[in-house]
Amino acid sequence: MGAIVPAILVKTRKELEEKLTRLSGLVDSVQIDVVDGALGGAPTWPYTDERCTHECTELISGGEMLAGSDRFRLEADLMVAEPEKAADAWIALGASRVTIHAKSVQDLPAVFTRLSARFGHEKGFAPDMLAFGVALGAGEDFSVLEPVLGQVDYVQLMGIRHIGVQGEPFDERVIETVRALHAKHPDVLIQVDGGVSLANAPKLLAAGASQLVIGSAIWHSTDVPARIHELQELALRYGMYNR
Repeated sequence: MGAIVPAILVKTRKELEEKLTRLSGLVDSVQIDVVDGALGGAPTWPYTDERCTHECTELISGGEMLAGSDRFRLEADLMVAEPEKAADAWIALGASRVTIHAKSVQDLPAVFTRLSARFGHEKGFAPDMLAFGVALGAGEDFSVLEPVLGQVDYVQLMGIRHIGVQGEPFDERVIETVRALHAKHPDVLIQVDGGVSLANAPKLLAAGASQLVIGSAIWHSTDVPARIHELQELALRYGMYNR
C-alpha cells in the first residue's frame, strides 16, 4: 500500500465515481470520507438525502460493489454516529479498510471484538483483504487507544480539529502525537488525515507516520497527477513507500 492516500469527500455517487476515475493509475488506495453530520461536517453520500440513501441500499441489496473497488483498495473513514452499522454497509460495497473514530463509540474494544467476529478479522492477517483502524482526534490523549491496539491494523491521527471538512488548517499538535505514539509503539502503523500538505508532510514522515491521507492539497491543485507524483516522491525520500 502506498504512503500517499487521496481522500474523497463527495455528495453524490456520480461525483465519487468521477473522482475515482481521475485517480486511476495514480494510486493503489483511496480513502472515502463518510459523514452523516453527527460528528461534524456536512453529510456526504449516502447520507446526503433520501435518494442517495435508497441508492446505497439498492446497491447492497443487489450485491453490487462501488465502481473502483476492483481498481483501488478502498478505505471508508466512518465519521458517523453508528459506525458498526456503517461498517457492514461499506464492506458490502467493497471497502477493505474501515476506520472508526474513537469518540463515536462508548466501548471501543467491544466494537472491534464484534466486527472481528462478524467478518473473521484478525489483526495482521490478510490486511489486504480487510483491515480495521481507529481514529483519534487532534489533541486527544492516545492512551484511549491502548485497549484496542492489539485488535486494530492501524491508527489514524487527525491533523485537523473539525473532522468531516476538507481545507481545515493543520493542527501542529499531531506531529508530536505521531512522534510519541511511534516511540511507544514502533510497530503500530500510523496514518495522518487532515491538513496534510507538501509543507508539513516531511515533518509527519520524520516523526513516524507511515501513510498520509490527503484531500484538499491534492484536489485543489491545478495538476492532480503532478501533485500526487510530487507527494509520492517526497514519501520515497523518507523510505516510506509501500512500507
